[in-house]
Amino acid sequence: MNKKLQVIIGMIFLINNAIGQTSEEGLDKKVKEKFAPQCYFMPFLNLVNSNLNYGSDNSSVAGYKKQSLGLKAGVSVQTVISSRFSVLSEIYYIRKGGKLKVNNPLTSIEVAYRFNSLELPVLARVHLGRVHVDAGPSIAYNLSGV
Repeated sequence: MNKKLQVIIGMIFLINNAIGQTSEEGLDKKVKEKFAPQCYFMPFLNLVNSNLNYGSDNSSVAGYKKQSLGLKAGVSVQTVISSRFSVLSEIYYIRKGGKLKVNNPLTSIEVAYRFNSLELPVLARVHLGRVHVDAGPSIAYNLSGV
């Protein structure tokens, strides 16, 4: 198995173990019942649109860019810490990319770029009623692409 893939899988198990552990020392029964973390596991499958940034040439190809439709499939684990805060960890496969129309400034032919990646974000989620805000780091490993 690829060394980088082993590291990613190992990180998933470490995160899952770290989120699932709680300390019961020093907490009375009322506090434990009120703040007992709840965990939700959810698989998902989505279609996503993506586009590429072409660096310094991005403004010259702006009129030639087309979005690329891709697949996003994975699992999500959300640990609810309180009514206003939770931690969300996901691992998913995602296919991203972009297209350039014919006769663009970079090439004379239509070009399509596709990237197949494995991504692992760990997000802090703040709940504001029915709306939530996520923030946190994400690591990705590019499996293949052209």
